Amino acid sequence: MSQNILVVAEVRGGAVKRPSLEAVAAATRLAARNGGKVIALAVGADLDAACATLATSGAHQVVAAESAALAKFSGDGNARVVAEQARAHGCGAVLMAHTAMGKDLLPRVAALLDTGLVSDVVDVDFANGAYTARKPVFAGKAFVQVRAARSPFVATLRPNNFEPVTGAAAPVSKVAAQAGDLMSVVKEIIAAASDKVPLQ
Repeated sequence: MSQNILVVAEVRGGAVKRPSLEAVAAATRLAARNGGKVIALAVGADLDAACATLATSGAHQVVAAESAALAKFSGDGNARVVAEQARAHGCGAVLMAHTAMGKDLLPRVAALLDTGLVSDVVDVDFANGAYTARKPVFAGKAFVQVRAARSPFVATLRPNNFEPVTGAAAPVSKVAAQAGDLMSVVKEIIAAASDKVPLQ
């Protein structure tokens, strides 16, 4: 299998969330070690602004999987699209930020790709033909190093552990996403009102 790396971007309100840019940065570091390409994937509708941001994030290619049915996030619908794009591009790894969306979506993607999932990762590497990940355990009191035994390697990355980078404008391609029958769709996100700074 190719060593291309698919990074699933979280797009909300037409904008790419910062943790997704951090995930692209982590992927570019892996690509420098394995010789693959980084493909940033945005799923949904009205993705032009998001794709423009992703094009200069260090990715080698940006794919906009457009579907009016997926304008609102659907765990099962988005997962089918991500898995399809991972297969289409022969990806050896699929990464996404460890956010509420990532924690919902990536386990579904891993199941569809018949592989495992490493969650809440703080560092990734590629050596001797295998991906490795470092993640905290025991409430952050220790760290464990995980070596991927199956392909593709699927992981969610903890925010604020990778610094976003910038690069030359990458080509953007658009594909029509087939959402299929959706079992669930997020209709509304209600943010908690608070004047406190989130420490995480």
